[in-house]
Formats: sequence, C-alpha cells, structure tokens
Amino acid sequence: MRQDLVELLILVLSKAFKSRSDRGTLQHLASIIKDSGFLRTTLPHYLVGMLAEFNPVRREQYPRHLENILVILSEE
Repeated sequence: MRQDLVELLILVLSKAFKSRSDRGTLQHLASIIKDSGFLRTTLPHYLVGMLAEFNPVRREQYPRHLENILVILSEE
C-alpha cells in the first residue's frame, strides 16, 4: 500500500476513534481492524519505513502520525 494512503487511513481511523460516535460502532470498527492485515503487515512496514526516511519534511510529520497510530492501537 502506498505510504500516502497508509497515512490517510491512519488519520481517518484516529479521527473516528477520537469522535464521540456510538461506542458499539467504534468497538465493531476496532474488531475489524484488529483482524485485518493492516495491523499485521501494512502498519509494521510503514513504521519501519519511517526509520529509513531521509526527507526532513516528512520526518517532521512523523510525531503526528505516531500519535494517530497510538490512538488507533489504544482502542483495541
């Protein structure tokens, strides 16, 4: 999956979990993500790619992306 799409998905998921939406809906979403290949393969590859990034502009954005990832992982 392209890096920009991973970042977009992370952003959307973190916004969903930060919202005051129906708790049942959020739990259902968390269970879908937990059982998906996104957490097993895509997200780890994205995190490893963060370590290898040389572009300073992109590196500046990584704390925000990591914060969004933590929001997603804390909901599981």
